Amino acid sequence: WIGSLLKIAGGNIEITGAHNCGIFSQGKGNTALEISGGTVTVTGGCFKNNPEEDNNIIDLNGGTLILKGGTFINYAGAVFKTAPADYGSLLGTGYAYADADGNLMKPADMRNDIDRFKVVECTDHQPDADGRCIYCEEKCVAELVAGETVTKYIDLNKAFEAAKANEGAAVKLLDNITGGVSSDGSVILDLNGKTVDKVEITDGTLTVSGSGNINALNIKNGTLDISNNGVRISALTAAENGK
Repeated sequence: WIGSLLKIAGGNIEITGAHNCGIFSQGKGNTALEISGGTVTVTGGCFKNNPEEDNNIIDLNGGTLILKGGTFINYAGAVFKTAPADYGSLLGTGYAYADADGNLMKPADMRNDIDRFKVVECTDHQPDADGRCIYCEEKCVAELVAGETVTKYIDLNKAFEAAKANEGAAVKLLDNITGGVSSDGSVILDLNGKTVDKVEITDGTLTVSGSGNINALNIKNGTLDISNNGVRISALTAAENGK
């Protein structure tokens, strides 16, 4: 797509590709990607403007842009024809901006004249005073405590997966969880005074500590171990030798 202009006026479009496969704006005042309608999700590819022309990379004058990847190189002019009022609003859930060296950036630190940036999955959730990650702006709902190492998560299922690989580590809730979480291995769960709608454990032991609520718990071929009488389980199902 070198030297091309991609115009999108409607529909649901996903743009993907390798780093060296991209859209290059050509001509004074032009943009590489023009969006006037529909929903455009960028998951990869490289987007550039022309170093010899005063042009931009993206013209967002309608529709919705969702960034879940991609590399953006600003040789001249600006990234956006009109700078977004909120750069964070363009990020897909769990994604963040990173500079040329791969360092995560706060959306508030993004500039329309930045030379180069990319969009990556956020793997270092650092909460602000409201519990939201300063990079991807999603709410941190749990943390994995493994000795002196504490890792924040915006997805409880990912916290459970990490717990399986860290024997003795505990998943501590930081917020109430709407929806379900499941694991096919042993997990230690500290409810921390919170409520989780549904937990399903298969072929493992769920050890529950702290006080809080589990609205529905399903144990399949596994074991439930409650170490605190402040735990309330509204509905318990044990199947296939679960106990």
